[in-house]
Amino acid sequence: MNFYKLYLILLVGLIFQTTVGAQTIARNVKLGELTPELKQKALKLLSEVSRETRQFRLPENRVQTQIIVLDLVWEHDEREAHAISQEAFAELRNLFTGINAPDVEAMTVREKNEHYYKRQRLAELRREYVLTFARRDPQAGLAALAPLKAQKLEGY
Repeated sequence: MNFYKLYLILLVGLIFQTTVGAQTIARNVKLGELTPELKQKALKLLSEVSRETRQFRLPENRVQTQIIVLDLVWEHDEREAHAISQEAFAELRNLFTGINAPDVEAMTVREKNEHYYKRQRLAELRREYVLTFARRDPQAGLAALAPLKAQKLEGY
């Protein structure tokens, strides 16, 4: 019984010591100041994340991640950010083309609900893409808005 108490006390002490050590390191690095090697590692990680997004199964997830990476990479590598934005734009355009295809009148209630949910999700992705891109390049953001429109639904 005493062995378990001793073990628990040592475990709690070890966890507390690790937490205090991590906080001390974090205080030494001021906000906004990154060492060059840390910045280089972060950019390398973002590049890897950008490549890995192509393996996501759902195109909505790919676009969402590409938008986040686009925003983070822009300040450091504008050319790569433009390439990422073109991939996200092409994916979004394909999603909007696919959402316009079905005949809503022939759908069941459940299919209509799923269809409207997907349209709403695409509208949110479009909004996030345009706002993120327009914050960095307003003219290109405005130009991206026009092709990313869904057809209006009749009777809704």
